[in-house]
Amino acid sequence: MRSKEIYYIGQISVKTGVSCKTIRFYEELGLISPPERLNKYRVYNDGHIQQINLVKQAKELGFKLSELKGLFYHSSICSDFPWERVIDMINGKIRENNELMETVSARNNELKKFLRKIEKKCDSPIDSAP
Repeated sequence: MRSKEIYYIGQISVKTGVSCKTIRFYEELGLISPPERLNKYRVYNDGHIQQINLVKQAKELGFKLSELKGLFYHSSICSDFPWERVIDMINGKIRENNELMETVSARNNELKKFLRKIEKKCDSPIDSAP
């Protein structure tokens, strides 16, 4: 159901904490549905606020904008929203993060081995150097 409330881009910017420039960029990329026009002005509704907030949250969780393209391109987050696709994307990001953590952990172990090797050659911990 569409909200009867309409907002201009500056109002949407304040409500979401996303700059006007970024909102226009999201529109260009197809991350949010195109706003209607009232005279020459873009007008937004509550569905746009939901879309922008979801994009913002997804970005904070490590998703790239290219991964989100078209996902939030609905007039509102309602029953026809592709939640199964979102669940798959989140599970994929969790797997990706787990693999990244394993890689970083292995790299840290190698760094520790390398540090011990250097410390043995120096006969003193590197931390005690002037």
